[in-house]
Amino acid sequence: MNTAAYKLRAFFIPAFLFILLQCPSLLAQPFNSLLWRIEGNSLQQPSYLYGTMHSRDEQVHNLGDSVLLKLNACDAVALEIVTDQMGLKDMLQAMSQMYMKDTTLQDLYTKTEDYRKVKSYVSRKMGVMGFLYNPEKIKPMFLASMLDEMEQEEEQSKNKNLLLDMYFQQVGKDTGKRLISIETIDEQMAAIDQMPLKMQAEMLLDQVNNAGKYDTMGHVMLQYYAEENLDALLQLYEGEKETMTESFDQAIVVLRNRNMATRMDSFMRLQPTFTAVGALHLPGKDGVINLLRQKGYSVQPVYSPNKMPKNTANFNTPATGGGNAQPMPKPPVLLDADEAGFQVLLPDSAKTEWLEDDIILYTCSDAQSGLFYNIAYTALPDSASAQNNEAFYNQVAERLAKTKGAKLLYQKTVNVLEALAQEGEMDMGELLPGIHLRYVMLRTGTDFYLLSVTGLPEKLKNERVNTFFDSFMVAP
Repeated sequence: MNTAAYKLRAFFIPAFLFILLQCPSLLAQPFNSLLWRIEGNSLQQPSYLYGTMHSRDEQVHNLGDSVLLKLNACDAVALEIVTDQMGLKDMLQAMSQMYMKDTTLQDLYTKTEDYRKVKSYVSRKMGVMGFLYNPEKIKPMFLASMLDEMEQEEEQSKNKNLLLDMYFQQVGKDTGKRLISIETIDEQMAAIDQMPLKMQAEMLLDQVNNAGKYDTMGHVMLQYYAEENLDALLQLYEGEKETMTESFDQAIVVLRNRNMATRMDSFMRLQPTFTAVGALHLPGKDGVINLLRQKGYSVQPVYSPNKMPKNTANFNTPATGGGNAQPMPKPPVLLDADEAGFQVLLPDSAKTEWLEDDIILYTCSDAQSGLFYNIAYTALPDSASAQNNEAFYNQVAERLAKTKGAKLLYQKTVNVLEALAQEGEMDMGELLPGIHLRYVMLRTGTDFYLLSVTGLPEKLKNERVNTFFDSFMVAP
């Protein structure tokens, strides 16, 4: 799968990639913390390194109790880009570099139908914003990021959080820290330009064709990040590298990591510094942690026994107690889908999308468990009734599994609403490493329903998931 849903965060940082920009290749020590202490090599006081996600999500802002304490113990805060230091000229220059000079979006597609599909999707998503930005001239990677950002803003419309990077910048500013930009906008833009426009266009088309798939990956990434599981994020990134040119991977990951480590080496010698960069810059043989170790530093994880939302953080004393308290589960939400003729209980409200081929897709994410719920509905042609249910289900399951390394773990016939249905589970393989999909499919007459839950295998048997499947009802 092409990772096209790059989230353009904080002055055009393409975060879906930079969210993941965390590195290639596992070392012996597990990367299971977001916060790392840097000592030795003639440093008078320790500095700290923190892996961020360019997001406003509450799970991302649920910081370990050590994080703000360590930031407060430092004299400087270093970020990929300090936006407060950007003047109007810098911003206008950054915006100008988003646009293609002598090429249009249409020029990048050989097939007219591909271009029309992308243009229709972009027009629908951007609406009146399309007149302001002229999407026909925007580089496809930035266009994909803008579309994804709009989607995220829609989902987080009631969320007043800053992007996490911007939050650390604000804390540094409010507490009188020196603010340091590790990179320049020109450097970030030059890295992105290492990917040919044609390849960017292919990735944008893939995003348009597989919107639901990218939603799933985004939720999986968020879950891994909330668990501080950099190893799992690393594997997810490794699974996407085949879609990139070697020069792009070198520019976007390897060279940027080297620059970060070199510049950290310089400014940490001047004062203890809290450095916050995209989490995927941290692990792996080419990651910042290993590069700092090669320079002679001791870099060790700092674990936080408790999590604390940012608005309860206290700079002076660590949080105590309550570390094992579990949040109260939200009551289930009834989805009454009149247009598809069913009802079901979900962990949260669902988003509805009408896809091509008369498919209606209902999606819902459960922030507590990191699971992603789907119900797909379509009306089958009358000719499909000639095939018996079991053969039909097997055919659908085989098609579901025909992706990068996906594997059906089991499938069995079950009774749902006095009708023959199929239940099963599959390992998503290279598509989503370590992730399983549990499903139930049901055909009643020409109506076909596919219910699925995607996430970590150990969580797919919990009570909320069982309630989801058991509560499904078709209108008489």
